[in-house]
Amino acid sequence: MRAATIRDQQVVIEEHADPEPGAREVCIFDWFAVSVTEIVATGVLVTAVARRGIGWAAAALVGLGGAAMTIAPFARTGVGVDVKMFAAPGALIWGLATAFGLVLRDADGRRVRALLDARRAERMRIARELHDLVTHHVTGIVVRAQAAQLVAARRHGPGDSGPG
Repeated sequence: MRAATIRDQQVVIEEHADPEPGAREVCIFDWFAVSVTEIVATGVLVTAVARRGIGWAAAALVGLGGAAMTIAPFARTGVGVDVKMFAAPGALIWGLATAFGLVLRDADGRRVRALLDARRAERMRIARELHDLVTHHVTGIVVRAQAAQLVAARRHGPGDSGPG
């Protein structure tokens, strides 16, 4: 009978008639589901850290996540069992999670820069409108003042500064 047993935190697959005392039988598909769930959950965390993390701490956490995703199957089963089917996908998922997190980080940065550029452009548009409005009114005041000087000069004659 081929059975998977858990001994000392390791899954051991072997041929034997009866399980050893102290060992419990485990379905290999349950173990596979736990491993895949662990790898995917770590991938989600790596994505979040790659997207929102800051500085060297983020790089270290992403690296540790990759190591955990790749080495965890070896730690769980030992090197005697062929765990490449878990280690290679773990490394692949880590790479994809890191890339996806960095793409999201870049998209966030572009969105923030676009928002700042839009604010700056709107402020410049308002400043130009205010400048044009003030310039128009000041020009109107100057024209009226010059017209008032001409009208006053014609009414009172040359050299006369007006009533007084």
